[in-house]
Formats: sequence, structure tokens, C-alpha cells
Amino acid sequence: MYSNPIVIEAKGAEGVRVENQAGLKVDKSGYAVISGSTAYMRNRVALRAEDIGQNVNIDDPVISDIVPTKYAVVKVKFDVRSGQSVLTTLSFNGKTVTTGASVIDIKTQKNVGLVGLNGQAFLSGVSSGQTLLVKWGEDTTEQCQLTLPTLSNRQTGYDEINVSCTAVGAH
Repeated sequence: MYSNPIVIEAKGAEGVRVENQAGLKVDKSGYAVISGSTAYMRNRVALRAEDIGQNVNIDDPVISDIVPTKYAVVKVKFDVRSGQSVLTTLSFNGKTVTTGASVIDIKTQKNVGLVGLNGQAFLSGVSSGQTLLVKWGEDTTEQCQLTLPTLSNRQTGYDEINVSCTAVGAH
């Protein structure tokens, strides 16, 4: 068996511990290095969810089945978003937005939430003035956009707001 390093990139997750690696944490630059992974075998890489801060969101803190080849250095990147959490009730043309709609950051094209019952969506990693696209179909008649109002900059908990979307392109 050969030992391979795994480089973890998790920018914005400083201080989060790496699972099953005693004392190993993501450093202030957003990196950690696991030494001793096994070549040609499945290696599980995970960040400890309980260490993730209130205003930090990691879409998937577990990446499994990293199978390095002999002498390979493997890089694993975690998608970290920092920002606030908001419980929104979304409406479009006077009706609540369809359950199952995706809420997407227009700038990064990353999903920041999913619409549930009664037009409610819990959004994470967002900020005041951010423009979002709400999408429940591919046609522009099945999409709307919104700009988040000023949020309270809470260190704990989340804001609750009602937001009306406008037709795509009407912003």
C-alpha cells in the first residue's frame, strides 16, 4: 500500500475539524492536508458539521470515495458559502411560489435554497442587496427574480421576511 496526501480546500471554514484526523483543522488560509490516505482504496473525507459556524454553509461536508492512484496528491474542494440565513416567504404575481422551485444566486449560479410549502424557502449564505433567481421551470414565465432587502446581520438565528418576485428581465 502507498500513502498519499489529500489536500482539502475549504476557504471560509477556518477552524473546522477534519473527521477522523486527530487535531487536524482547516487553517486560516482555508486548507488542511490529510497524510496517510491509501492508494487504490476508497478514502472518506469529511468536515465535522458541528464545527461549522452559524453564518457558514457547506453544501456537502462529506466527500467519500476518493481513490488516489499510486503517489498521487489529491485535492478535494468543499463549496463553502458565508453569509446570513433567511427564512423567506416568496410570492410572484400575488401567489406563493411553487413548491420545489430553486433559489439561485444570479452572480455565482449556486443554489442558496429550495422553496417548500406555502412559498417558504430557507436561504443560506446570502447578504443584503443580493439578487436571486427563483426557478420552477426552464421557460422565463416559470422564473422570477428578487433583490434581498437589508438584513439584520445577526450572529445567531435568522431573519424572517416576505418578498415579492418580479418577472425575469423586469428588474
